[in-house]
Amino acid sequence: DGRDMIFAGAAWGYSRIWRYTFATDQITALTPPTYVAVEPAYSADGRSIVFTSDKGLGAPRFDMFEVGRSRPHDDGFKGGYSRATNLYVMDADGTKLRRLTTGDDHVDMRGSFSPDGETVVFLSSRGASTLYLWTVPADGSAPPVKVALAGDPWVGRPVYAVDGQAIFFFTGITDGAFDPLGRHTLSRAPVGQATWSTLPNDTVGIGSHGPAPDPSGARLWYHAFVDGLWSVYTLPLSGGAPTRFVPPGFEALHIAHATEASNGTVAFDSRSYLGMYLHRRSVTSPLRAPQ
Repeated sequence: DGRDMIFAGAAWGYSRIWRYTFATDQITALTPPTYVAVEPAYSADGRSIVFTSDKGLGAPRFDMFEVGRSRPHDDGFKGGYSRATNLYVMDADGTKLRRLTTGDDHVDMRGSFSPDGETVVFLSSRGASTLYLWTVPADGSAPPVKVALAGDPWVGRPVYAVDGQAIFFFTGITDGAFDPLGRHTLSRAPVGQATWSTLPNDTVGIGSHGPAPDPSGARLWYHAFVDGLWSVYTLPLSGGAPTRFVPPGFEALHIAHATEASNGTVAFDSRSYLGMYLHRRSVTSPLRAPQ
């Protein structure tokens, strides 16, 4: 609803999940500093949060520097991070923590709820050397299931469409092979079908990442590498050219990972400023200055 924002981070050591409340200008820790917690995502009703963690795995934990180096097809720990990770779910206030996936020989990451809150789509390297698309009931009532996609492409950053009828992601596979130009493109897979396709109007830059539907479901927020900068764009799902999102003061800075709340608030991050920012009605203000 745009009243607060969740994110992962730490000044040093292990990443934690935090909530920033706009009205009170307060940041609250939702996870302790004793294990890694990254990649938080709200359920549509705002009552639950799914996130990635190494909690309970007994493996050496990775620090904030490795979080920034994660890639979906590295030669590290079977894709993604160099240590095993699982998915956890907790209530929005950080209570009632429950483990959603298990296993210490693979990476589970990038969980995202379906609109009805009943399913979580995520990435996993189970039995593979890279990351593929999987789903699991949000209540943990059944084991994870791999999503069968034609050509078995590796994927990144999965998210459900607003109507729950499709899953968006990005991939570097084109026509069954690695894209000859090394591009990552936004793609769409109808739920329950093996067919999938790249979005034909994703034509900007060489790497389109982080698709996030706007509340209306009419467009996708994403970031792409263009002219030496990571920049945020919106892509109309009905067709048409992408539009660059340029908050005042960020014209020449890296920005990425934009999401839009139902009240029109857009949150994003900027590597150059090492901080989290809020944009609304053409006003940009830092949430907290970095130390």
